[in-house]
Parts: sequence; structure tokens; C-alpha cells
Amino acid sequence: VVAQGGALALVVVIAGASPLRLFSVSTTKGHEQHAVLFSKWNSFSRIGVYDQPYGAWSLSDRYTGPLPDTRLMDIDSAAGTQILRFHGNLGEVSYLQYELTALGYRLYGTPGARPATPFSALVIGTGGGRDLLSALVFGASWIDGVEINPIIVNDVMRGRFKAYSGGVYDDPAVHVHVEDGRSFVRRSPRRYDVIQASLVDTWAATAAGAYTLTENSLYTVESFGDYLDHLTDRGVLSISRWVFDGLRLISLAQEACARRGLDAAGHLAIFQHEGVATFLLKKTPFTAEERARLEQAAHDLHFTILYLPGRPPDRLGDARDDYARLILAPDRHAFYAQYAFDVSPTTDDRPFFFHTTRLRNHAFVAAVLGLFGRHVERPSNPGAWATGGLTALIVLLVTSFVLVALFVIGPLALTARRALAPGWLTWLGYFACLGAAFMLIEVALLQRFVLLLGHPVYSLTVTLLSLLLGTGLGSLSSRRLLETRARRAAIVACLAAAVVGVAWGSALPSIIHIAIGWPLPVRLLTAVALMLPAGMLMGIPLPAGVRILSDAHPQLIPWAWGINGALSVVGAILAVFIAMNWGFSVTLLCGALLYVAAAALTATFPARVIAAPAVH
Repeated sequence: VVAQGGALALVVVIAGASPLRLFSVSTTKGHEQHAVLFSKWNSFSRIGVYDQPYGAWSLSDRYTGPLPDTRLMDIDSAAGTQILRFHGNLGEVSYLQYELTALGYRLYGTPGARPATPFSALVIGTGGGRDLLSALVFGASWIDGVEINPIIVNDVMRGRFKAYSGGVYDDPAVHVHVEDGRSFVRRSPRRYDVIQASLVDTWAATAAGAYTLTENSLYTVESFGDYLDHLTDRGVLSISRWVFDGLRLISLAQEACARRGLDAAGHLAIFQHEGVATFLLKKTPFTAEERARLEQAAHDLHFTILYLPGRPPDRLGDARDDYARLILAPDRHAFYAQYAFDVSPTTDDRPFFFHTTRLRNHAFVAAVLGLFGRHVERPSNPGAWATGGLTALIVLLVTSFVLVALFVIGPLALTARRALAPGWLTWLGYFACLGAAFMLIEVALLQRFVLLLGHPVYSLTVTLLSLLLGTGLGSLSSRRLLETRARRAAIVACLAAAVVGVAWGSALPSIIHIAIGWPLPVRLLTAVALMLPAGMLMGIPLPAGVRILSDAHPQLIPWAWGINGALSVVGAILAVFIAMNWGFSVTLLCGALLYVAAAALTATFPARVIAAPAVH
């Protein structure tokens, strides 16, 4: 009765919390106000094209000429890109030379003229073809484009809107590949003069506003190292992002350069127009002639210079001045430590580029955004917003703890001790450890394999299928063993699972580093080969525990299932929280420690329930 009353109270609180915007629906996939010209789903996205103009991102105010007709294409009703009307004459899109995102091309080409030295470009995230056209306008002779979404390539740009876009994807100088950008760069034998990525994201959590929960392997120290390794000696990496993302990009460039014995201060140049900033990172230091060319272009196009080697930055009196402060800081680690937000470089082990809220501020951010909604004005401080995902995560964590307390802990506390078996706390602790440990390792691997497989959906499918199949096989293959040696099997399997968790934490980064450049089918098979054996080990402890418990204290089995399921829910949420703040390796280590704790609890079971009698 008490539990039911508590549950009813919780429902009332949640229902009455709608004005607090804790569970408001802000975006619904597939529901738009504009005329839909095309839409199609695949396993990981919905692509829509609309009869709606889409403005330029960072067009100089010095351009006063006409703009071509455009169509809006978006991914999951959130990430927009332009499809430009184009008939094959580059003069139609000459305005692109006035775009901030095309600034890097000015180092090697002049619009309307053949470059003195041919140059090549790699465009990551080709979308509606805008950046491909920018490279063509400046005279690139070879352009590789990478687009992860086959609908965009085959159904939109080479299908329904091929004529509208002038067949830019099939231009003789353009070579488009349907692939994850990071894995393409790793395995490409080419070196490029320009590698460009303009506002490219992994948008898996965008519709929920959960940028912070999204792993993005394009923006890590290791990815920046890959980019630098695939530039020519004169090459430049051009990344355009919103201004408030800037400091983390700088820290990535600094760390990638430091690992190669370079000082990023001579290799970086940063320019801004309106809400967009373009970061240029050269493989070699900018020459005096290159610096002069960029400075003149910024002056002519009214772009703000946030940093250029050998020149005092424009002082703006706000957080954008921190760009130059960080680049020129004598101790960048001290700058990271004292800055209000976490702008330290993200890595493949902790690839949450948008997660900039420090751990000590989590509760405050969740409370403020939970009470007043996440539709707040974006501050000028880099990285100070996009915390809606963090709020959702903390609300989920708190809610799961409350529900576990109401429906598991509460009823247990009210149950007469004589109705429970001796050592019941040890037994339930064992099943609790198994539930949390399994999910910590599963979620960490699911997120870790996003980098290997190139998209969260691939990782989810392969990880769950392989792991669940492995646990089923492990449980089935150990059936006869559990009849006579259940306790020993539980201890050995728990310790083996712990070893696997530790091994994965240390070895997986190297394995993924090697395998990321392999073709997708080979990477899928590699993931399966890694997951199946581990799943088999992790599939033994639970049936072993149930086997022993069914012979010793069968009245505890419902409680054991309940606590295992409850801690599985909590463990899944904790896994994301730990990974965001400390990385996947620490998440795997936590799962391994819980398996060790489960093995220790098994070893302390009372002697009379150590072994189950054989079943004939």
C-alpha cells in the first residue's frame, strides 16, 4: 500500500511538472510547416527537402549581387544544408568566394582563374554540394567528397535533385564517397592541400536537443592527427563551426600539434563573421605571404580576425578574446583548469565535443534548464549552451533512483525479515552488481564502437546483436556445468568478465586505431569477433546465480530478478554519465570492478548454499 501510494504521488508530481518543461516535446521527426518536396528514411536518419530558401551561413556583407535559388535539405528535421540551383556555370555561384567557410581556398586559388599550382581538396560532409562548389570556384583540380548518408548521395543529389544542382556530385573533378569521414581519411592514400569540414556533426541526438550526449569522432585529438597526416606539406585544415565551439577546437589543434612536436601558435589562424568562425590549421607554419593574403582577404570581406600569427588580434571585449589568450597562454593546461567551462581537448576515449559543463556544475545546470526550459538565449561564451542532453541525463538518473527506491528498496524494507532468507542482502547484492556491471560494459562498448563502425546505429545494432547472442550462447553452453559447479562457474565467469573489461579498456583504442581504416564489412566482422566471446563470458554469472538460488532460497528469485533489472536501468544511465566525464576506459573499469565485487559476494555465500545438488 505504501509503495502504491508513493508511486501515485510520483505520477502526480510528474504530471504536474509539465509547466517546468522537464518532459516537453520540442521537435517531432517528420513534422514540418513547409512544403515537403522529398523525404525518405533509412536506418539512422530521415532526409527531407523543402521548398524553402536557406540563407548563406557566413556571407560577407561586401557581396551585394544576386544569390541563386536554393532548397533546404535537412537531416532528422534539425541539421540543415543548402542545395543550390546550378546549371554548370561557376559564375552562377561565384558568391561563394565571399563566404567565410571558403577562406582556406584563398591560400591556393583565385576565383575565375586557373591556379598557378594545381591543388586538391577533401570535403567532409558534402550535403547539398555547397562546399564542393566552393572548391570548384577556386579551381581545385581534384576534390574528394565524403558523405555518410546514402540517401543524400543516391536519392537526392544523384537522383531527384541532380538536374536542380547541376550534377555537381558527378562533376569530372569531384569524387564522392558514401562513407564515414573519419574512416575515409584514415585509409585514404592521398594527401590534400585543403581538408574542409563546415558545421559537420553527428546528429543522432539532435532532435532531443541532446548535443552533449552525442559522440563525435570528427572532433578529437586523434582525428586532428589524422587530418594533419593527410595534408600535403603546404596543406591546411579548414573547420568552420559556431563561434561558441571555438575554444575546444583550439585545444584540439594545440594537443594534436604538441604530439607532433609543433607549436600551434604558428600554425593556426581564426576568422569570424556573424555567428560562424573558421579555423585554419596548417601542417607547416603560415608564411609571411600567406599571412598577408589572409589579412587582406579579411579586411576586404569585413571578417573579424580572432587570431593570426604575427598580428595582434582584434580586441572585441568579450569571450572571443579568449581565443588568442588560449593560443598564446604559456601554460594551456592552467588555462583549461581556470576556465569556467571544460574546453580541454576531447579524445577518442572521451569524444563528447559538445559536453563542456564541468562536473561540479552539473546539478546547477540541470536544475536551471529543467525549471526554465532549454530554449534560452545562446550566450557569447563558447560552449556555454547545448546542455539539454545533460539535463535529460540527470533527470533520467534521478528518476531511475526514485523508481528503484519505490518499487524495489521500499518493498524490501517493509518485508518481514522472516520472509526473507539468511544472507539475502548478499544474494541481492550479487544480482545488483551483475545488472549494473553488464550495462556499464555494454553501453561503454556501444559508444566505443561508434568510432569503429562510423555511426551510432551501426554500433547499436552490432553491439546488441553480438553481445546478446553471446550471452545466450554462454548461458546455453554452461547449462550442464551449472548443474554441478554453479558457484565455481559464477566466480570464474565474473573474474573473466572483469579481465575482459580491463583488457578492452586498454587494448580497444589500439585495435580501433588500426581497424578504423578498413572497409565497413570488415569492421563489422571485427566488432562481432570482439563481442561474441565476451558476451559468452558475461552470459554465465546470471543463470549460475539463479541456479544456486533456486535450490537454496527460491523465495528470493523474484527479488533477484527485480534488483537485477532495476540496476540494469541505473547502470545504463550511469555508463553515459561516467563516459561523458571520465571516458569509456573508466566506464569499462567500473564494470570490471563490479564483476569482481560479484565474484567476491559469491565466495562469501553461506556454506550450505555454496553448491547446488545435481539434477538427474
